[in-house]
Amino acid sequence: MEEKVGIYISTAEDALTEAYNMSNAFNMRNYIDICFNLVDILKRYISLSHYVSLYMHKDEGLDVTFSSDLCLSDILVDHHKMKVTIRTRDLYMPEWIPEIYNISFENKYPNHTGKWLEKSFLEDVMKKYSKAFKVYKHKTKVAEEIAEKYNVDIKTVIDSYGYMYTRLELDIQEKSVKEVSLAIKKGIDIMAEFCTKVTTLPFNKKGSLKEDPLNLICTWLNTSREIYKLLLKDNALEPIHIYVSNYSVFIDGKPYMAIEYPYKNTESFTIIITKEDGEYTLEYVFPKKRYTQTYRKPYIKMTSNLKQKKQT
Repeated sequence: MEEKVGIYISTAEDALTEAYNMSNAFNMRNYIDICFNLVDILKRYISLSHYVSLYMHKDEGLDVTFSSDLCLSDILVDHHKMKVTIRTRDLYMPEWIPEIYNISFENKYPNHTGKWLEKSFLEDVMKKYSKAFKVYKHKTKVAEEIAEKYNVDIKTVIDSYGYMYTRLELDIQEKSVKEVSLAIKKGIDIMAEFCTKVTTLPFNKKGSLKEDPLNLICTWLNTSREIYKLLLKDNALEPIHIYVSNYSVFIDGKPYMAIEYPYKNTESFTIIITKEDGEYTLEYVFPKKRYTQTYRKPYIKMTSNLKQKKQT
């Protein structure tokens, strides 16, 4: 029996208009809904990393980055190409080859950067260091089998800088929020199968975690949605970008979320919320001012105080 996935749409009114919105232009509400659906999908895979960051941009699209995952690197929903691209973790060939052959690749090929797409260069390197390319050939073979099985565009490639990875592309031209979410689910299912076949590790294993790190992502998304609705209703403001993460190396190692809004035509202000030891710190960062408040309450309490701050 085919597994059913719950598809999130904000309201009944949104459900009637989201197909039109997605076929003409992505908006931040669409991305928040897609992110809710993405989290629901990832929660089912216990062998994929549940530590992620989600970057939503009104002009660029959605970029999902996985932390400490041996399978997936990122998921990109491209606003311009109208494609979902899912990539595996990179293997940097200029470092991988020396591990196998105990040589200095930089000394052998000092000008290799940018040349890996040249047929003569790649053939020369593959001929001299064939053992290092066994993993490339294996991943290429598995990708071809998966492509034939599901009739999808999946390939193992080496880019111009020497990074080797497998990428899957799915078309989302004129797709609704539901259809984009289902495309992402299909892509994750396929890539989990690919990684399982390549490594023999159970990346396609289903289950649930008792204390799931993705729960914090849900909190951030709920908070983002409330702030989005509040400022859209009261000030007709659409955010420039929304960033949420349940891990971070940027703000003192704390998980955080940030929403940037336009401010006085040429500038912007940012709302930042961090979490540490069950405590939330809310910051309003303007070009020349910064306001900070600390809470131990849920996100709704924080967004209600945001409204008070706006009115002062």
